[in-house]
Amino acid sequence: MVNRVAFRNALEAVHHIQDPEPPWRDVLRTARDLIGADATTLTMFGQGQNLLLFERQGVDDAQDADYRANYYKVDVLAESARSRCVGEWLDTDTLRSDYDKGRHPFYVEFLRKHHVAQIMVFVVLGDHERRAAMGFQRTTLTDGATRSFAQGNVARYMSALADAVSSREHTGRIQLEAVEATINGLGESTLIVSRSGEILRISAHAVELLNQVKMLGPDKRSLTHPRPAVAQSLVDALSRVARFNVRSTIAIPISWGKGVRFDILPTPQIYRLSNETTLFVRFKTLSAFATPSIEETAAYFALTPAEARVLVSLVEGHAPADYASSVGLAERTVRNQIASLMHKMSCNKVSELVRLATALL
Repeated sequence: MVNRVAFRNALEAVHHIQDPEPPWRDVLRTARDLIGADATTLTMFGQGQNLLLFERQGVDDAQDADYRANYYKVDVLAESARSRCVGEWLDTDTLRSDYDKGRHPFYVEFLRKHHVAQIMVFVVLGDHERRAAMGFQRTTLTDGATRSFAQGNVARYMSALADAVSSREHTGRIQLEAVEATINGLGESTLIVSRSGEILRISAHAVELLNQVKMLGPDKRSLTHPRPAVAQSLVDALSRVARFNVRSTIAIPISWGKGVRFDILPTPQIYRLSNETTLFVRFKTLSAFATPSIEETAAYFALTPAEARVLVSLVEGHAPADYASSVGLAERTVRNQIASLMHKMSCNKVSELVRLATALL
């Protein structure tokens, strides 16, 4: 009866993984009760064993801090999960022979220090960029524990869990593709990265643009810059957004008069599995030689077409006399048009006209 109640509660929690903000605390708690574990975790790694997420139920603060600071990079379960498929189980007990019969630092230092006899993990997500698993910790060792999970309510629960995660990923991917298509149509691009610049998702348009400006790492899976100081400033901006959960903008120089502007913000919840620290980046190229269109300028500032052409020429850097000569007008006529521009746009200087006009870029 207890197992049946635990199964029903665990399954109910899994159904809410599709919520805008999934109740992972309840999911972990009810899964722990179903499996019969002392603690439960949800971990996610990027490339190179980069820890993106570590949620816990029953794990104390000391173990949490120790894992994040010292041991996630030597987690034998995370390393082994790289070659495993969604739906597979891994167990520290069965992996001992693969890691020098348990003499690996993860066994002799981390597990022993925190009195953990066994950790079993179930892979719930695995793609080229990320892998995630739900882990179950026990203070006592059970031989062949994961074999018993291949049938009954535990097997049905784990299948429902994997399906729920897959469905959430699919929904987020479809919505992100729609956003990418819209933004790409505006000449901009998007990507999702970790706080260190590791690329977790990137559109084909973004790959093309970043290749053009030489801001893809040698492995094509990281955001960087040929100049180390500039690359570091970009990583600093990413880290600042991740740390303070605020939006930030940074412009990166590419060549004389050209650059790329990055708008960085925490990844919206719909694109995340849980609270993993990932960042949504929207970017576009900048050019000092770009000018607004005459039609848009005229409509925005309520100008005549002739006045709009004069304003655009000022943005392009032409002197009034040079513009007058190029279009066959008297210089006085052009200066009269500039006076009209100042009146209509409430400006006192030509530099103010130019500054206002560049708002359309």
